Amino acid sequence: MIGEVGLDHYFVEDAATYPAQKKVFEYLLGAAGEQDKIVTLHTKGAEGEVLEALDRYGIRRAIVHWYSGPLDILRGLVARGAYFTV
Repeated sequence: MIGEVGLDHYFVEDAATYPAQKKVFEYLLGAAGEQDKIVTLHTKGAEGEVLEALDRYGIRRAIVHWYSGPLDILRGLVARGAYFTV
């Protein structure tokens, strides 16, 4: 398992850090995909980007920590079989 990894565009207010967040996140997703690992995800404020990245890196198993984003993205995560923690 790899986690908790993800993107935070809500609590982290300095948008200048977002490219670095994305680079690290995508590196870890690449490793998870290559090793067929489960990922635990942080998505706050970047839910759509996280969902797209899961598809791009072929992540089959994901656990989303404390989801509170848009319902359409929630439906997308549910449709791909994600689990959720509260």
